[in-house]
Amino acid sequence: MDLTPEERQRIYAEEKARIEAQDRIKAEQDRVKLAYKAEQDNKSAKGCLRIFLVMAAVVIAIGAVGSLIDDKPGKVAQEAAPAKCRIVCDDTSHETVLAITKADRDAMVEASMAHDTYGLEELLLTKRIYLIPCGTTVLILDDGWSADKVRIVDGEYAGLAGWIKHGAAK
Repeated sequence: MDLTPEERQRIYAEEKARIEAQDRIKAEQDRVKLAYKAEQDNKSAKGCLRIFLVMAAVVIAIGAVGSLIDDKPGKVAQEAAPAKCRIVCDDTSHETVLAITKADRDAMVEASMAHDTYGLEELLLTKRIYLIPCGTTVLILDDGWSADKVRIVDGEYAGLAGWIKHGAAK
């Protein structure tokens, strides 16, 4: 069976219209998928932001409560004289580290945990931390959970005050 040129033209036009309709449907489906993905990404971002804000609020709340709580177990009255002690070291060390401020102590602990020898050297060179020999006499000014504030009474660093590891002076 042979088709007339008019029939061929009509079939061609119908096929062309069908293909264009399929392309439009495919484009609409792609647009819907992209919109859905963007919406999901937006929800994920909002969820992450909410989690971050909740965590920040918790940290702030803990900090606020922590500043109200006295962190000194068995605290003695402020009028009591500071106790004189000596720096005690273990068998592997002949000195302990004294950090001038709590922030310096935190920096020293971070550098130690990261095995950052350059960071530790920088703290030593900038005199933010000192190596105090074992046996040095100190006054315990503040007895905390993880660090004690002390003033060195004798030796090369007499008069210097700072923070040492809790229990390093006995």
